[in-house]
Amino acid sequence: MVNHFEFHGHLTEKSKLFKNLTDYALNNLRENVFNYIPLTFFVEIDVHKTKMFAKAMLPFFNSFYALEDNKKKVVKYYEKLDEHLAGSVP
Repeated sequence: MVNHFEFHGHLTEKSKLFKNLTDYALNNLRENVFNYIPLTFFVEIDVHKTKMFAKAMLPFFNSFYALEDNKKKVVKYYEKLDEHLAGSVP
């Protein structure tokens, strides 16, 4: 069984769905699409070169996790700020 519907590739193919969601997020929401969908990868690598690939990708993974951590801190800051402002309004 395959999770594809005939003639609906823009919904069932990951690359086309990503393009459509990106267009919608940028044009209608004016936001980053990754605020709504998880970061995913499509990577083809040689099975014999997996260690080399992992070593090459390590700096990217480290920077991505640092950005995600900062994003969570910023969200918490704004949540606390909203709570504070809501409590100080008469």
